[in-house]
Amino acid sequence: MKPHTHHLPWLLLLALLLPLCIGCHRPGSNAVLDKFLPQVDSILERQSYYRLMMDNRIRSLRQEGEMARSDEQRYLVNRLLAECYRTYVSDSAIAVLNRNLQMAQRLENPQYQIEVLMGLAYVLSAVGDFDAASDAFDRLQTMQLTPWEQAQYYVLRIYYYNHLQDFFRRPYRFQIEQCCDSLLQIDPTVEPDARLWARFWKEYPGNYSPQLVADLQARVDTIDPGNKHWYANLCWALSIVYRVLDDQENSVKYLVETLTTDIVNCNNDIPSLYTICYWCYQAGYYVEAHHYIKHYLELQTIYPLRTQSYAITGTMENLYEVSSAVAVRKAKWRQLIIFLSLGTAVILLLLLLYLIYGRKRHQRRAQEIVRKNAELDQSLRDLHAAQDQLRQANQQLHDQNVRIQDILAQLAQANLVKEEHIAALFTQCSGYITKMDEQRKTVLRQLKVKKYEDLNRLMSSSDVIVAQEVQELYKNFDALFLGIYPDFVRDFNTLLRPEEQVAQRSPDSLNNDLRIYALIRLGISSSAKIAESLHLSPQTVYNARTRMRSRAICPPEEFPQRVRRLGNFQQDAATAGSATGKATGPAADSVAGSTAVDPAVAIAPTTPTQS
Repeated sequence: MKPHTHHLPWLLLLALLLPLCIGCHRPGSNAVLDKFLPQVDSILERQSYYRLMMDNRIRSLRQEGEMARSDEQRYLVNRLLAECYRTYVSDSAIAVLNRNLQMAQRLENPQYQIEVLMGLAYVLSAVGDFDAASDAFDRLQTMQLTPWEQAQYYVLRIYYYNHLQDFFRRPYRFQIEQCCDSLLQIDPTVEPDARLWARFWKEYPGNYSPQLVADLQARVDTIDPGNKHWYANLCWALSIVYRVLDDQENSVKYLVETLTTDIVNCNNDIPSLYTICYWCYQAGYYVEAHHYIKHYLELQTIYPLRTQSYAITGTMENLYEVSSAVAVRKAKWRQLIIFLSLGTAVILLLLLLYLIYGRKRHQRRAQEIVRKNAELDQSLRDLHAAQDQLRQANQQLHDQNVRIQDILAQLAQANLVKEEHIAALFTQCSGYITKMDEQRKTVLRQLKVKKYEDLNRLMSSSDVIVAQEVQELYKNFDALFLGIYPDFVRDFNTLLRPEEQVAQRSPDSLNNDLRIYALIRLGISSSAKIAESLHLSPQTVYNARTRMRSRAICPPEEFPQRVRRLGNFQQDAATAGSATGKATGPAADSVAGSTAVDPAVAIAPTTPTQS
């Protein structure tokens, strides 16, 4: 029976367009996100402009502060500088606020001291230094606060307890409700936005009352967006309320409004960007999620938040890797489908032209159809081969991710060792201070009762005490250093000739020669500094270093540099990565940018960067 040839062109046209539609189809579609994500992209593109404006303002304030002639003028300029840094760069904000606190104490101005302590309480709570933040709150409790300052105090307390709750994963609802009740007892005419904020937290995260929703909506509609602090906070609260009420459009709308306000005002303490990332990931918008994650991690380098680092960073890294891998696979699939669709379309187009315009004999037509079918079969075989290659690539990517997880576990262990040794050093230094204080008190008591002979005997025995403390210092240093570099002596001996190698008196102690080169491994190269640290004479240190260089298998001038490279953890991790095969793609990039550090820093506590 003859086919209905007048229907064939339309069927072939449908076959031509169908692969292209499949190749361009987006897995998952969300009308709300499609509506608001262009606004998010637009504000993130302008972020560098707002940062430049903020940097220019900071530079101008610094110059103005240098020209100030009195502490009063300098404090007023630094107050504006601290406000710029408050949510922009945490380390600089803390440094400026500490200087302002000193100036406020010199000026004996309690009002200045209160506003500086409130600024410190906010920044320290944000970065997760809860002990220091608690000290600031304790000092504020001893001061005479105005009703407006009391409202600000309880707002900061709510912020503090929420960060404690996020960091320790323990409920602080009772403390938060107490702060809300205390704030609501203040004169209603004082700080009405703070009262609305307290009502929101008092009902969080349960079912919000219709009155609260109406009040929040009315206030957000009437508040001046120039009131950057309360406008962003109340928009965020309204977004949470609408999310509970299952109104996704309004929830995303006010969340994007919060993000826009924070970006314009260079506020890097923003959870809204992470929430948008998570929603994009849930909706299948992997490319957008990958883009926003990069922005979020950049903000963490400028304004690191310990609460979000411990509670969210792990999830963010997994989301980043998954989104990156899916985005790459999706792009490859789309390219492959488009390529195959175009190939199929060309073949189908040629066949269509042949069927419409070719008026040849039946035998040649049949042969041409057979040839075209063979080409289609070959295209299908190519497709199957491409799928096999893709599966192999996915397996290789999985293997690389397993190796990366092993390296991240090693890094986590190294960070744990660093924290333990920092705590040990802190305890030792505290003990020294206690001993010095006890000796001082003993000397004062002897002087008060005029027991000069006893005091003389006590001072005569100080040499023995110093010698004992030096030995105790050696013992603690050996334990800490060998805890970080257990194979230091073995590695050190590889740099010496076999007959000149150093033997340990015991597995957990070093001799003076080894201690000298242990300090060199930690980056202390000055003989005078080494002598001062080990309570040795500079000549003794110089002789020991010269003697050890003469026993080395390498040229003497290269010996210190080789000692510094012993036990380099970062090189070991890199070597392990290259030995197991180099990872490619976003997963490998994320590992290259991770927190791989030399464990040598574990025995020296760090200080915040000064502005």
